Amino acid sequence: MIRNVVIMAGGTGERFWPLSRRKNPKQLLELTSSGKVMIAEAIDRVLPLIAPENIYIITGKQLKEPIENALPQLPKENIVAEPAKRNTAPCLALAAGILDNKNPNEKQSVAVLTADQIIQPESDFRTCIGAALDYVEQNDVIATIGIVPNRPETGYGYIESGDKLTKINGIGIFNLNSFKEKPNEVTAQEYLEKGGYLWNSGMFFFSLDTFISEMKANAPEIGNKIAELHQGNNNMPAVFEAMKGISIDYALMEKTQKAVVVEANFEWDDLGAFDAIDRVNDKDVNGNIIKGDVIAIDCSNSIIINNSDRIATAYGLEEMVLIQTNDSVMSCKKSDSQHVKKIVEAIKEKGLEKYL
Repeated sequence: MIRNVVIMAGGTGERFWPLSRRKNPKQLLELTSSGKVMIAEAIDRVLPLIAPENIYIITGKQLKEPIENALPQLPKENIVAEPAKRNTAPCLALAAGILDNKNPNEKQSVAVLTADQIIQPESDFRTCIGAALDYVEQNDVIATIGIVPNRPETGYGYIESGDKLTKINGIGIFNLNSFKEKPNEVTAQEYLEKGGYLWNSGMFFFSLDTFISEMKANAPEIGNKIAELHQGNNNMPAVFEAMKGISIDYALMEKTQKAVVVEANFEWDDLGAFDAIDRVNDKDVNGNIIKGDVIAIDCSNSIIINNSDRIATAYGLEEMVLIQTNDSVMSCKKSDSQHVKKIVEAIKEKGLEKYL
């Protein structure tokens, strides 16, 4: 059995503008105290478990070269540029087609991971994904990892878990009853108090044969084209571009009767917006996270990042975010960090694409 890792890294991370840009998105930023870009952290987490030649990155055309430069340990041919942006279901279909074409007579399993999550301890994470791969290699199922919530979070989707199926190396594996959309605050609190509701991590595990057969059964307009989605097919870009954009959750996970959920044994954080930086970085004595040339006076519990060749100064900020680059400045309340995407939308509407 060949074990593969596929990392989807085509997003632009608009909630991290102006640090995140189309040609330098979130996955290529240093957003934690590790000193590494996010996608390098993701690779380092799995290298003890999966060989570099079996790790694949699916990304956008404009990011192929920057990611190659950021990940010199991976073969360049394993960093694949999508012909067009088509969401996660076509993205994973492309990965499946490439793997099936590369090793047509081999049994293969796949761990679909992300490029922008904080996970500790890494050893526990590897135990968990090892258990997930063990289970999907022995059973005709598709697994996802669910995170036990520690707060009533409204920014994540949830998974309702069912009966326990088994335990592998201390990792519980459960039936998956349903997916839940991002809840309001009241519902999130109810999920927390009731138990059995897990955060949807966006990570998936399957044998390649099961994935292809389930895509054919549940999303045939994509699944039936997987055999054509590989780099040796000159018509592949046209086939891919003809697909509609749809997420793997909607195309497959919410339809299949073969979904299970693996309960995480590690600490997890999804870096979705600037307020998440608050949870994963070192702070000064006033609770501030400060990076770059910054003078901050009487500021508290704020995030101030200067990524320019100028100085950034602030006085009296409290619970604020201030980001400065060479061409842009963005400020907002920390509690409004999720709404930075609205700024990006306004920039697009004004035709100021050069700032994106």
